[in-house]
Amino acid sequence: KEKIDLVAFLSRDMQLTQRGSRWIGVCPFHNDSSPSFAVFPPKDGLISKWGCHPCGLKGDLIDFVQQRHQCTLGEAVEMVIDATGFDASAYLREATESEAMLESQYRYVSGMAKFFHDCLLVHPAQMFWLTEERGLDLATLARFFIGYCPSLEFALQYFPADALRFVEPNEGAWQNIWGGHILIPQFSVSGQVWGWYARHADGKPKYVSTSSKSPLYDPSARMYGLSQAKKIPDRDKSKIIITEGFFDVMMAQQHGFAAVATCGTSLTDNHIQTLYDHAIREAIVVFDGDDAGRRAMEQIAVRAHNINSLNLKFAIIPGDPDEFLDQHGSEAFSVMLQQAVCSVEFVIAH
Repeated sequence: KEKIDLVAFLSRDMQLTQRGSRWIGVCPFHNDSSPSFAVFPPKDGLISKWGCHPCGLKGDLIDFVQQRHQCTLGEAVEMVIDATGFDASAYLREATESEAMLESQYRYVSGMAKFFHDCLLVHPAQMFWLTEERGLDLATLARFFIGYCPSLEFALQYFPADALRFVEPNEGAWQNIWGGHILIPQFSVSGQVWGWYARHADGKPKYVSTSSKSPLYDPSARMYGLSQAKKIPDRDKSKIIITEGFFDVMMAQQHGFAAVATCGTSLTDNHIQTLYDHAIREAIVVFDGDDAGRRAMEQIAVRAHNINSLNLKFAIIPGDPDEFLDQHGSEAFSVMLQQAVCSVEFVIAH
């Protein structure tokens, strides 16, 4: 934090203007009508700080990244290193008690994910649905740690109730997600599991989240599949596909496409910033081809002209992307992606 110029770092994605000894700009954390965000120079041996009086947020370089991306300390440091090339090996060895506790929770939940994945492999009906009906292969199921929990009683044989309740902090029907559902782990950018979505094969709602907003989870900033997409060999690291659903991501990556999905929310500014911070400069939005999917794409296209950090394109796929890939293959999907258009053309056409 002492070695990296805070003004230069923040100026990567926000405009700052010098006024006296301070630098000011429009606050990225609230609907700021006038510049109220300020960066203060180092003083009396202290590091440079930032703050916003109207929304009350303040801090240093790492605090800014954590607040901006709703990420852990370790993830914030990783983002700063990726963006600046700074050698922070000594800093990485430091950890606060709260961060150590958070990392311990990550490890515990990751262990639960492996347990429920192993449980899936010995349940033929669920495996048949995933592999034969949905077209996912064993490698994809393993890559995304897809799991299965037969019942709450089964889960309680292996995990204390507090552990199962931990991933659903709100009081209420937390027990319901552990009974007879496919479990789809949610990952941090670094690949740690922080919770699940429970997939109902029949009935509604189709998905139930096991994770309310918490230190491990903020759906407005997380993108499903990003940690796996970064590992796809020979991919164009500056481009990515944004889909609507978890199965779209899994099927696309199974066919070699770098794809991500928003976690049950619309595409937010935090999502855009997350992609930008991982060197993504172009994204093709491919939602379901039904009316709801097209309307969601139209909403993104209308506001695309305000997004300068990411070149957004839009492609219409007949039906669901995962079904299209399963039925027609990667070559046909590539053809559809090559026909993607800019936001203006998409809005005019649709």
